[in-house]
Amino acid sequence: MCGRPECQAARQRFSDRRWRERNPAYDVDRRLRALQARLERAADTGEVIRREPEPLRRLPAEATREALSVTGLAVLVVFGRLLVRSSQEEILGQLSEITAENGR
Repeated sequence: MCGRPECQAARQRFSDRRWRERNPAYDVDRRLRALQARLERAADTGEVIRREPEPLRRLPAEATREALSVTGLAVLVVFGRLLVRSSQEEILGQLSEITAENGR
């Protein structure tokens, strides 16, 4: 086993990736509560949050605010992020299969 810092870092990244694959829901609750708190602060101060991915920015802000509570909006945002991430992973998996089949 290699003891160089580069090898140790690579092993750590691999170990972290495997752990995240086995525990996909870890930390979702904490992130959801943090997002909810951020949305509540924004609602109180009138702050506009612009860090959301493009599909989530397309939501009509005023209609969404009227229809959903802060908690509901936070759940919607987290769900949207998970949906985008899983879609990207599926596309990358299919791309790997296609590339392997075509020998490229």
